[in-house]
Order: sequence, then structure tokens, then C-alpha cells
Amino acid sequence: MTFKFSDHLDDYPPVISRPEISKYFPWLSPKYMANLVHQGDGPPYFRNGRIVLYPIKDLLAWLDSRSEPGAMGEAGKSTKKAERERR
Repeated sequence: MTFKFSDHLDDYPPVISRPEISKYFPWLSPKYMANLVHQGDGPPYFRNGRIVLYPIKDLLAWLDSRSEPGAMGEAGKSTKKAERERR
């Protein structure tokens, strides 16, 4: 079982403003998100006046697309351990 951000859609408000991003996702600073917009590499967003808003469904899908298995692989087992068990 792999973790997916989009499986937790109901845990967040429907939209998140750029300054609120780091409240929910501490590794995403507002400045980083602004830089991604200028690079054309960020999640979909819209503006309400001067405020940049991210629809949570699109933000979570974007996070899922950028996620890859790291130290934890199958069902919470370390990747190396899971590899040994497959042999």
C-alpha cells in the first residue's frame, strides 16, 4: 500500500491560500510555491484579487505526481527489506 495525498482529501479545506500552504505542508513555503508558478511547474491555482488560491484536489494530485517511494516501501517495510523478501 502506497501513501497518496489524494486519499486524504477530506482532511483539508476546499481551497488553500499560498500563505496557508506551510500550515498544512511545512515543506512547501509560500516563496517556493511562488517560484514554481514563475517556472511553470507548480500545481493549478487561481486568483481572487491579489490572493493566490490552490484547489485542494489539484494540490493533492500535484503532490501525488511528485511523490516517489523513499525509505518506506511496501506496507511500511523498508525498501531494502522488501527487496530481500522478494528474492
